[in-house]
Amino acid sequence: MIASDESHTVELTGLDGSNPLAFLAALGTLRVLSERCQPERVQMIWRLVSGKWTPVVIAPVADCEDLVEALWDSLSREDECPWNIDKKLPFSARKFRETTLKAASMTSSLDRTAADKLAALGSDVVLEWDANFPDTAFRMVRSGDAAGQGMLDYALKIKQHTTVEDIREALLGKWQYSARGPSLRWDPLEAREYALLASDPSKGGVLSVIGANRLALQALPLFPTCPSGAAVATVGFRRLRRESELTWPLWNVSLSLDVVRSLLTHPMLHEETPSPRDLRAMGVAAVYRSTQYKPNQYYLNFAPARSV
Repeated sequence: MIASDESHTVELTGLDGSNPLAFLAALGTLRVLSERCQPERVQMIWRLVSGKWTPVVIAPVADCEDLVEALWDSLSREDECPWNIDKKLPFSARKFRETTLKAASMTSSLDRTAADKLAALGSDVVLEWDANFPDTAFRMVRSGDAAGQGMLDYALKIKQHTTVEDIREALLGKWQYSARGPSLRWDPLEAREYALLASDPSKGGVLSVIGANRLALQALPLFPTCPSGAAVATVGFRRLRRESELTWPLWNVSLSLDVVRSLLTHPMLHEETPSPRDLRAMGVAAVYRSTQYKPNQYYLNFAPARSV
């Protein structure tokens, strides 16, 4: 629980800003804490510590353990929507439209959580050939496997199997990659190329950091999808020839969730070579990019990020 009336700084030593999964986990942490207490009292800043970009949270928590407990209390209370709408992603546009209309009817200026989560999954403005809706660029697993399970089912399993110890390890510990199960493939280190291994990587599941994946799911509402011509685009991504790449900023000034949400959409981030002077003027200390590549016909992986 939030145990302090004063704001304190907590360094999330387990997260490395050059890793897309860790960056998403940091944003998920910022979003959960901002929704739990007064948003203006929760901020985040990135600091370069021993060559690694580490997020620092400024929030009304007493210490790192209080922060973990506050996060876990909020995460454990969260309902299973939208992960329980279907097992696959994407699914029927008609079903998606019905769900979004219901969420819109319950949305207010004080609470638009359900609508934001659905906007992060895709858009029904443009339809696919199979009457499904085009979905988020963060869907990097097949739409549905032989059992009909896809990203939504994977996310639900991650939600159900994560423990408070997993959250603590992701934020404060050294990532052990000890969890076997569904992977969202947002961590470049989760890529296990068949040609480089002595055994079949498809057997036994992917080794991952489940706590980081759980927190990263909380960041998706900051990356909505929207119509772009005859297709759908996802905030943070740009298409280059046959590949897409994710670009994200790291800032060295204290920013609230709303400011971060705006920063993620800034067009300057997607320039081939952003101006360092203009970035510094916005408080951006570094910009990273990670290209999506397809090791086989079923999955996408993120390549190791490069600094722009």
